[in-house]
Amino acid sequence: MTLCSGLRISSLPSLGTLDLLARHGGEHPHWAMEFHFHRITGVFLGMATILIIDDKEIIRVLLRSALEAAGYEITEDANGRQGLKLYRHGRLVITDIVMPELNGLDMPLELAYEFLDTKVIALSGARGEKNILDIAKLLGARQTFQKPFSMPHLLGAVRYELEH
Repeated sequence: MTLCSGLRISSLPSLGTLDLLARHGGEHPHWAMEFHFHRITGVFLGMATILIIDDKEIIRVLLRSALEAAGYEITEDANGRQGLKLYRHGRLVITDIVMPELNGLDMPLELAYEFLDTKVIALSGARGEKNILDIAKLLGARQTFQKPFSMPHLLGAVRYELEH
């Protein structure tokens, strides 16, 4: 649907996104804005950037693929300390708990020093350590998942955290 000269809105019902693209001479412009629109609540989520921090590349690749397919921008790092520096560009952090340098238990605390509205989802593959997930929640993680986890459940948690 064209709203006015040069501005077009298109909707992808399955993804619930609205793409606002400025058209100039039939070519894509140098800029485009995309807003994720939740069809039920009507909340605009903006171009959400998610920071993935996990020392295992296979986990980062899996999360990146699923989250990009869902329409999110992804930044990632294998190192908790380096990942902490990247957060300035993110809205949500998904982090492993057991990592070298800066683990996922210290991550929410360090983020909270600078960003009061920090949103962290913590993941753990440690077997028999259910209480490590509870500790992560006590230290600031909003949600936790035991590896292996259900991707639809994780995507639902991501969506929830970005909406609230």
